[in-house]
Formats: sequence, C-alpha cells, structure tokens
Amino acid sequence: HVSSTTRSRQGPLRDHRNQQKLEKGDLDCTMALPHWFYLLAALQWGILAPLNLVKVLRNKPTKMAYLFVPEETEMCQKDCAIAQMWATLFWTSQIAFSLGYLHIYLYRSARIPLVPIAIVQKVMVGLLLIKANMNEVVHSPPAVGGVTDLVMACIMLFDVTLPITMPVAAAAAPDADAPRQGHGGMVKYLLQFAAKPWYPWVVGALSGLNNFTMVLSVPLVVLYMSGVLANPPRRRVAAFANAVGTTAGVAVLVYLFIQNDEYIKESFPSVFDHPTWAKTEWAVSHYGWFGAFLISVMPVFLQPLVVICCLAKMSKLVLLGCVLTGRTLKYIIMAELAVAGDKRLGFFGSAALNAAESFEQKDK
Repeated sequence: HVSSTTRSRQGPLRDHRNQQKLEKGDLDCTMALPHWFYLLAALQWGILAPLNLVKVLRNKPTKMAYLFVPEETEMCQKDCAIAQMWATLFWTSQIAFSLGYLHIYLYRSARIPLVPIAIVQKVMVGLLLIKANMNEVVHSPPAVGGVTDLVMACIMLFDVTLPITMPVAAAAAPDADAPRQGHGGMVKYLLQFAAKPWYPWVVGALSGLNNFTMVLSVPLVVLYMSGVLANPPRRRVAAFANAVGTTAGVAVLVYLFIQNDEYIKESFPSVFDHPTWAKTEWAVSHYGWFGAFLISVMPVFLQPLVVICCLAKMSKLVLLGCVLTGRTLKYIIMAELAVAGDKRLGFFGSAALNAAESFEQKDK
C-alpha cells in the first residue's frame, strides 16, 4: 500500500519533469533508435579519422593507404600542399562529428541541431565518395564507406523525424505502452518534418550538390514538393532556398571551369551529347543574358549553360544572376502549380506531378 501511494505521488512530478525534458529535447524516450546506434556512428569514422589526420600531417604515404586509394592519388596528395590542407579539413570535420555522436551516446543529449546537419554532411560525403570511386580516384573501401554514410543518413532521418513530432502526452510517459503509428502516421510525421523552417535550405544545399552528381534530380523533386505541400504559406521561401543552393553549385562549376576548362567536359561527357546543349547554345547566341535566363527557367541541366556562357565571355555575375532569378521563377511556378493541383506541373517532369498527386491523395 505504501509503495503504491508513493508511486501515485511521484507520478505527476515525474510526468512534469519528463515534459520539461521533452521541451528541451533531452528526453531519452523520444529517440526512435537505440542509443548504441550513435556509438556506431561515432566509430564509423572516429577510428579512421585520427589515424588519417596524423598521416596527412606527417605527409608520409603508407602501404596501408594503397588499400584505399591508387598510388598516384596518394603521391599527388603528398606533393600538393592545397590537397593536404583540404584533407586535413575533411578529417578534422569527421573527428568533430564523431565526437558529437559520442556525446549523444554517452549523455543521451539532444540531437537537434547536430543530427540534421550531420544528415546533410553524410549525404554529401557519401555521394562524393561514390563518384570518386567511379572516377577511379579511390578504391572500393571508401565507396563502401560512402554507401554506409547514405544508409546511416536515412536511418538518422527516420530517428529525428518521429521524435520531433511525437505527442507530448505519449513522450512524457516512457513506461506507458504507447500506440504504434501505422503508415498514415508515418506520412503525417514526414509532412510535419518537411514543414520545418530549415527544411527548404537542406533541400537547396542538396540541389547545389546535384550540379556535380546529376543523380539526385528525381529525389530532389520529391523532397521539394513535400516541403511545398507541407507548408504552402512558405512555398516562395522554399523556391528561393532551392534557387540559392543551385546557384551556389553553379558558382563552383564556374570557378572550376575557369581553373580548368576541360573539367566539365571530362566530368560530365554525356551532357554534351544531350539535346540541352543545342538548345542552350541557340538561346545564348540569339538572346544573350536573356537566353541564359530562359534556360535557367527550364527543367534542364545547367552544365552546358556554364560552358557556353564562359566561352562567350559573359560576365560571371550576370550568369549567376540569370541562374538565381531563373531558378527562383521556375521553383515558384512549380510550387504554385503543385498547390493548385494543376496538371501542367508535368512540364517540369513526371516526378513532380506524381509527387504532388501522391501527397494530395495522402492528405485526403
């Protein structure tokens, strides 16, 4: 009788404390994954990063390094100071993220904002490692690490999506049997996740990265449509964020082309055989900067536009301004058509129309 009375008195106090922890983001039960997952995340790069950082700082190639990169790549880094600097920055950033994961594991600390930032970092690193393997810059083990990064990014996305939108009443009682959410609840959680203020900027950053990978076009359309439909009043902000990310990627392409005018041709050979090249060349040659603006509004790759405008000696600021305004207009039109349920959204690709229709059906 005494123990049951004590528990009844402690119950409201415990619930109040749990609710306070939930508001701070520190409640253990809001984590969808077991905590040891973040220990694995810390060990993934946490062991290799310090060893590679020491190797880069010593600037002495080792035989073990040849298991990960070709000999010419290793010797290139040895003889290039700028490559050593970027390698140092990469490995120190991996150490920093690993320490963050370790802190989450040891102290059950809040995952916001570290984990959403880490998701973007893992997606970028994963895709770039896979691309480097395809270009024979690294061997298979780093590519496996890249695939692992992409998988872990998806798992982390699942982890931060559910807890952020978990009802307070369910999260405040860790010893209660909380009802399991079905597929409908999962869709609701994903839509609420896409409604976060920082979500459009994450998608925009991925759009900038897609200038180099060219494999994210369809997933990015789905991500963009989900952000627009999850938060329609901020659809113009989402459009601008996506345009800013794309323009940032184009700016990097312009810089790389200035440094090496063969870079784009060597990295994206298929683009030059695509009909987009002829359309872009005709538009720029006939209409100049206005042609560049029109191409930026269209759902096409922008690598030909960078090459043609640079060869035509167009001002780099004018080119970037055309891309920013053109892409902003493009994404605004897509957002307006998606919100209105207009079938003409299919002009920007079947993926955009299918994504909008699927979200509309799920809302119903």
